[in-house]
Amino acid sequence: MARVLGITAAALGFMLISGCQSSNDYEQQRRDTALQHFNEISKRGANLASVYTLPACIGDAMKNNLNLKVEELQAAIEQENKTAAMLGMLPRLQMDYELKTRTNQPGATSIDLKTGATSLQYSRSSEKTEYTYEVELAYSTLDFGMAYFNSVQAQDRILLARNQKERVARNLRLEVAAAYFDVVASQDAINTTRSLLERTKGIDAVFRALKESKSISQLRLLDERKRYIDLERRMMEFERSHEDACVKLRSLMGYLPLAELTVDTTILGKVDFKKLPDVETLEMAALRKRPELSELDIQQHVNIQEARKAILTMIPTVKLFTDWQYSSNPLLYNQNWWEIGMRASYDLLKLPSKVMKYRSIGAKSEELELRTKALSVAIMAQVRLAHSDWMEAQKMFRYNDKVYKVYRQSLEMARKSYRAGSALSRVEMNRMELEAAEKYIVRTQSLSNCYLSYYRLINAVGAVLSDKEYQEIRKSFGVTSPQMASR
Repeated sequence: MARVLGITAAALGFMLISGCQSSNDYEQQRRDTALQHFNEISKRGANLASVYTLPACIGDAMKNNLNLKVEELQAAIEQENKTAAMLGMLPRLQMDYELKTRTNQPGATSIDLKTGATSLQYSRSSEKTEYTYEVELAYSTLDFGMAYFNSVQAQDRILLARNQKERVARNLRLEVAAAYFDVVASQDAINTTRSLLERTKGIDAVFRALKESKSISQLRLLDERKRYIDLERRMMEFERSHEDACVKLRSLMGYLPLAELTVDTTILGKVDFKKLPDVETLEMAALRKRPELSELDIQQHVNIQEARKAILTMIPTVKLFTDWQYSSNPLLYNQNWWEIGMRASYDLLKLPSKVMKYRSIGAKSEELELRTKALSVAIMAQVRLAHSDWMEAQKMFRYNDKVYKVYRQSLEMARKSYRAGSALSRVEMNRMELEAAEKYIVRTQSLSNCYLSYYRLINAVGAVLSDKEYQEIRKSFGVTSPQMASR
């Protein structure tokens, strides 16, 4: 026993001494943590030799993104909390040990109440030093009921954590797609502009020759030079945009945020979108699939369990117990004994407070119901706006694609005429190549925006569904004639 007391005292002393930290201690801790995290992040490098596709970027993000890992740990924590809540339904088994001593001998006498005379001599019934053991097994109906409802709420919180993880993962996919298409568009624009600058590398010599020969006016010559100067400026803008997009994409993928990454740009050579239904069906699907609404439904159930807990506290508490006690006092007639019994209690003055708490929980339920309706309206608005953006993005792409095809056909015809020895000058030929390249970059950016608006619409709906699932959703809303929107 002395050894146990010594260990306890030493542990308490250590905690008291180590519990206080100064500002210098926190600064040193931050320096150490910063160095540790910097070294760990520096090792998380992407393979610069690889050409990343969108599925590969999303896959790496799902595997390496630290924010998503935080949500995974939160789900694991809620699982442990559920186990703890279920163990709370066990009866209470308490073991007590008491050691006490005094400086003098315990003793007592008695006095006759009628005569006032001493009826007994001084005597003692206990020792100066004694210890007692007690083991009590108790079962409380209130504790069991509260633990049961806590376990039900813990299960709901597990589902909440999973929904939050799903929401983070869904938003992460959209962020990765947005960053990916930014990289794709800027990388393709850089390659196109660099190729054009390489082909027109000798244009300055042509401008000098034209200036000396005075074949064209100085005003037109300056106007042509401004086109290529502006092309160099746009090249620098593309490079800066590409660096920013690479840093963002690498950080979302869980890698060291550097401005170096190569992605697959062949996706811009094709238009590949899954056929989607009309906007009303998409709204219905969003109301079924968005995890935010599921979270509010789960919170409503948690609130119901909280109301039941409040009702439980209004019921008298009944406690069944049995215990075994032992005393080292040799003067007792029995040094150990068993007890069994029941205790019932009810605090009347706390009843009004518990009733008001129950009423507040009822108001909370109404608030959650209204919040769910408000969020449903907001989600329907998000779907409709995302659908409008997608339709508009498709129109803009079709327009820019048509314009680019016209400029490309014109350029091809001009190249044939130039090779055949027509009167078309080198300056005019380069100008047509520059205009065609500009239209191609605009077409590429509009297609990238079209892809992004498509993924934003899918994110607003909450999931990628099949035609059969869309039809089932329409039937569940009382609509039997599914309509599919054309691309």
